[in-house]
Amino acid sequence: MDKVVRVREMYNWFLSNPGGTDREFVSEVMQRHSVSKVTAYSDLAVVKTLMPLLASASRDFHRWRFFRNCYCEYGKLHFN
Repeated sequence: MDKVVRVREMYNWFLSNPGGTDREFVSEVMQRHSVSKVTAYSDLAVVKTLMPLLASASRDFHRWRFFRNCYCEYGKLHFN
């Protein structure tokens, strides 16, 4: 459970610091969570793997929400 919380927090850090380097990320994880360098690099690998997947999921969600809202709004309109 700690890893999930750590990865989620560091994913947000990564989004807030897009110019951050891998070394800065690892240093930040080690400082915030008192973990080893190996664990910090493991978290970095997870975050980098999730980045495109979460962006894609977010895009798909917003697309779905847009079409749902359009359908709901235009579905109520009656064209004579």
